[in-house]
Amino acid sequence: MKTALADRYIRSDDFATRIDGVELAPEIWAVFAQLAQARNASEIAATLKLDIEAVQAALRRLSRRKLIQKHVLGWRAYAAASAIPEPAAPAPTPAPAPAAVVVEPRPAPSFPVSPVLSVSVTPPPAPIVAPPALPLLRFRIASDRPAAPAPVIRLRIASPGAVVTAASEAASSKWRLRPVLDAIGAKAGGGVAGQLLVYRVFLNVPSDLMQAAGLHSLSFVDDHFVATHAPLRAAIVKAARTHAGLDVAPLLAG
Repeated sequence: MKTALADRYIRSDDFATRIDGVELAPEIWAVFAQLAQARNASEIAATLKLDIEAVQAALRRLSRRKLIQKHVLGWRAYAAASAIPEPAAPAPTPAPAPAAVVVEPRPAPSFPVSPVLSVSVTPPPAPIVAPPALPLLRFRIASDRPAAPAPVIRLRIASPGAVVTAASEAASSKWRLRPVLDAIGAKAGGGVAGQLLVYRVFLNVPSDLMQAAGLHSLSFVDDHFVATHAPLRAAIVKAARTHAGLDVAPLLAG
């Protein structure tokens, strides 16, 4: 049969404020006198030569009066009184080492490996900038002589209500515009280059002078058209000299 642990008792910290007016049997006061330090019932009974049941009854009466209390200690106080060393703090568990990575060489493929395809990036083409708009001049290229090496520029200037008679044609033969156009085209060697030079020269003739002379639309060169308007002739002479390097004044002399 196992023996239960005996409770140990000690005087309460405030027993001095409670003891006044308390009257107990001398045997009980004798037990109280033994509790200046913690003791159990067996130790007190052996010291006082009393029956253990009487000692236990005295302890119960003293406990009800709150003159004594069970003697309990915290672990640190008990360990300090008993000179028991504090247990060492557990060492931190080291982190597991990372698993070693084994790189095995791959065998060479038994099949032929295609070479690396190099890709070259072609920059996008430069944007096409449209040329500035030019005044509306209509030209048409016609050729009366198939054997000629280059087409002939023909311009016809329409003038409403203008009727050219044989007498007026003979009187103003020196002001015809066709020889001027032929001379400007020949300056550039004829062909398309000659047509472009004619186009360039007439773009620099003021449009108000052309309209004043009856040049409302330019589509074909008319062999019978004459430049009777003196300011227009002067403007054509100036434009041909500046932009074609050609003096057409003798062809337009009055």
